[in-house]
Amino acid sequence: MQHDVSIETSNDFSGYNALSDRRYFQSLHELLGEFTMRARLFAVSLAACLWPLAAQSADMLDAAAIMPGGAVAFAEVDQLERWLQTAQDSEFIKALPDNPQVKAFYKTPQGQQADAGRRILEAQIGMDLWTLGKKVFGGRISAAFYPVAGRKEPDALIILQAPDATALNILREKAEPFLALAKDRTETTTGAGDIVIRGFDKKLFLADKDNWLVLGSTRSLVEQALIFKAGQGTDSKPLTQDAPFAAMQKQTGQGHLARAYLNAEMVKQAQGGRVSPAKLDNGGVSLFNGGVNELLNHTSFAALTLGLNDERLALALHVGAKGSALPATYQPYFPTKAQAVDALPEVPGLIAAWTLNRDFAGWYQKREELLQEQALP
Repeated sequence: MQHDVSIETSNDFSGYNALSDRRYFQSLHELLGEFTMRARLFAVSLAACLWPLAAQSADMLDAAAIMPGGAVAFAEVDQLERWLQTAQDSEFIKALPDNPQVKAFYKTPQGQQADAGRRILEAQIGMDLWTLGKKVFGGRISAAFYPVAGRKEPDALIILQAPDATALNILREKAEPFLALAKDRTETTTGAGDIVIRGFDKKLFLADKDNWLVLGSTRSLVEQALIFKAGQGTDSKPLTQDAPFAAMQKQTGQGHLARAYLNAEMVKQAQGGRVSPAKLDNGGVSLFNGGVNELLNHTSFAALTLGLNDERLALALHVGAKGSALPATYQPYFPTKAQAVDALPEVPGLIAAWTLNRDFAGWYQKREELLQEQALP
């Protein structure tokens, strides 16, 4: 059985393997670039290990359903325990202790301090860092970010769901003495469902029970999440009822190993009506990413998903707009089926392959409409 890494796209822009204007979505662009450089060997081993996990865990909460609406961005990683186990068992990780650079680092003061800190932490919590990662962070981690008027940094809400409560209970027990020492800096209230909310210096708020915890930058976000979780009546709506998020979920479906969402409507509003400029200042960026870049100005959302599709590990970009619906200026980015480039054949020893579908002549003819003056060839 053969497994491949593939980058998939939706809504009439097949062929793109990178996205966004470099100034607004550089992190997403780098993520796509990183995946295109992975070797087939890594894809085979990872896809084989993750194949049994194509469906989401039945006992995990839908975090988006208990997060307040109004988030500008959302990200979620599911079933991390298997990911971490795969990494721990990999030949790359096993070879690190014998790596000359790693050995040299641990001989430096910084390396010795890092190693001492690791040993102290492991002794305190009673488990090694690999076990901590798998048992505490190995379930589902979800994060939502909320814009704040007059402030660049958004508020954040994080929901962590561990595979079981055992490891979290150990951490709770170990943390009790430290919480007692910090009592004068801690404010405690009770939220919905009789869940205790701890506030630390009025900057960080935590509520937890059983195998889950909710961490927020404001008490209000944590309180609202507990209200939704308890099923109590409220005038507020959860994130799943935001129109762009609901459209994203309908288009992308469920069962992803990881997903990220951006409310493009909110970004456009903050940017004066567009996510990025109508004309780009770099010819290369325009040629490769101009179509996706413009789609982001015509969609209510953008999303990335990582999942398994027909036994392929697939990274996909989704937007709620079609290239065929864009003005004629942008049609060179979306060639007709007759102009499309066929996928490269899978020759023996192939590590990666990439094709680009463009009406190059059409793009050049419309360059003055697509590029800023200083970028014109």
